[in-house]
Amino acid sequence: MESNKNIFCVSNPAKIMDALWRMMHESGVALTNMLIFLPSRRAVRSVEKMIVERVGHAVLLPKLVALGEGAEQENFDEDAATVSTLERVVAMSYLLSGVRSVGKISAALPVARSLVTMQDYLENSDKDVSDVDWANLVNEKYAKHFQDKAELFGMLTRMQNEIFSGRDTETMARNKSILAWIDYIKNMPQNSLVIVCGSTASVPVTRKLMKYIASVPFGRIILSGKISGNDNDFIQDTNPYNSEHIFLSELGLTADDVIEINVGKSNIDFMNRAFGNDVSNRSEYNLDNCHLLECNTEAEEAAAVAEIVARGILENKSVLVITPDAAANQRLMSEFMYRNIVADFSGGTSGACVPAGRAILNLMDDWLEAGNRQFDEIYLFCTKIYCRR
Repeated sequence: MESNKNIFCVSNPAKIMDALWRMMHESGVALTNMLIFLPSRRAVRSVEKMIVERVGHAVLLPKLVALGEGAEQENFDEDAATVSTLERVVAMSYLLSGVRSVGKISAALPVARSLVTMQDYLENSDKDVSDVDWANLVNEKYAKHFQDKAELFGMLTRMQNEIFSGRDTETMARNKSILAWIDYIKNMPQNSLVIVCGSTASVPVTRKLMKYIASVPFGRIILSGKISGNDNDFIQDTNPYNSEHIFLSELGLTADDVIEINVGKSNIDFMNRAFGNDVSNRSEYNLDNCHLLECNTEAEEAAAVAEIVARGILENKSVLVITPDAAANQRLMSEFMYRNIVADFSGGTSGACVPAGRAILNLMDDWLEAGNRQFDEIYLFCTKIYCRR
């Protein structure tokens, strides 16, 4: 793309639905001729409600799709049925039980689940696991247990193709069905509107779909915020907008080519700066209490965190530790147990999926559906306190 006319961002990520509605309304396209991709099914429900409220009466909705769901298949071939994740775990567990270091199905099950998860992760990353030489990739430079797992992973991947006759996994089938939207869009009339709203383009298959949508005249992409920061952040994969940067780069664009939709600023200043690594305003913040600890290994990192937590507890402080993934949680859990520290671990589970998170979301839904201003009053009160602090 020589120039961008189809890719947008919002000035305030908290008001992304305002930008979506503006784009829909100003397009002049009938709602029934729109196809809108959203990050999740919850987002789909929110947009459904938003459209009805904006229109003010019952209306035929556009086609709203949660990214990750494929286009409808008119012809389904039963012989090409996918291999379920459970089948793969059971088969891998049985094969692993024959390995001397594993021995039992009960010991094989957690290893099998981890290997299946890794296979799916690589598939989502557009990598063909069957072509990887695991023995050379994880060589003598790595610990012995990593080499053993790599050897098992390569062996099980080859055997899985034989056991299941090369049938697609659920992940493979889902990715193919996502790409099927490209053919669907090719057959849409020119007076249509296709929008992707709020996706990070983090998965290669989603990025391919978004690239095609950005290339058609009636396609629009709305990113959730303005990309900012040092270009070196992208080289090191440390910018929170790294996925969007890759998406733009593959189109021959930069962050400067993205068109901003001004929906106003947030009452919470953090929301106006949360997306990006722009630290030009860091002089406003007191960073005297920030300390950088460099650790040589992940085990050393976990021990350092546990020591900081232990000292905080001795000072009668509450401690919050934010970790990148479930594996880091497991390392911390071991270090905490060693120091007799009791902690509440989310295990990488989204806050919206735990009971407390669901309760908060349900309460917010009740407030909004009741039509009173209780939620707005609490929100404004809290933002004023935040601003004063």
